Amino acid sequence: MKHITIKDIAKSLCISVSTVSRALTDDKNIRKETRDMVMAEAKRLGYKRNPVAMNLKMGRSNTIGVIVPEMHTPYAAQVISGIQEVLYKKNQKVVLAESDENAEQEYENLNMMEQFMVDGLIASMCSYRKNTDKYQ
Repeated sequence: MKHITIKDIAKSLCISVSTVSRALTDDKNIRKETRDMVMAEAKRLGYKRNPVAMNLKMGRSNTIGVIVPEMHTPYAAQVISGIQEVLYKKNQKVVLAESDENAEQEYENLNMMEQFMVDGLIASMCSYRKNTDKYQ
């Protein structure tokens, strides 16, 4: 299934991609008629905003990484649930990873969080002596 992009809308309307982008973000420099035309075409084509693209443009992912040693105990589940409850209210997404008390796995999880460009990190470290350079 192909996702409709702002390039598709621009091509369909024979206007620039930047005009479509500004219309979709309600830029004050776009005429109402142009905005209405873009919005109608976006709806007709089934356009849905791509949060990943928006995050890249804004320089934020609105995502917090959480690394925990385990998720199996009732305590761990309660902590994770509390983190999610607080962050979801603030429109933050949560990427959750388990280190299994293994410093190498924790290091891989830190790499993953870096690749996902999380805005912040909550972690229960395996050891205060390991991976400190990566955390910094």
